[in-house]
Amino acid sequence: MENGILNQLEEPRFTIVITLSSKGSQTKVEWQTIFNSVRTMEEAVRAVKADEALKQNMHKLAIHLESHKKGVP
Repeated sequence: MENGILNQLEEPRFTIVITLSSKGSQTKVEWQTIFNSVRTMEEAVRAVKADEALKQNMHKLAIHLESHKKGVP
């Protein structure tokens, strides 16, 4: 299992916790975005498009993992 923690240091502040674990030939991804409050989450969605960024990041991660599985650096 691999863990990563990312902290958004500018306002709106939030923390992202990513856990990758092997499930046979697949990779399980757990992605948690932690906000101090609902208000902070709403601000993050409005200011930095946190909801769309999550979708884009998951898509990029899937591409990366697929290329890694095929042996492409």
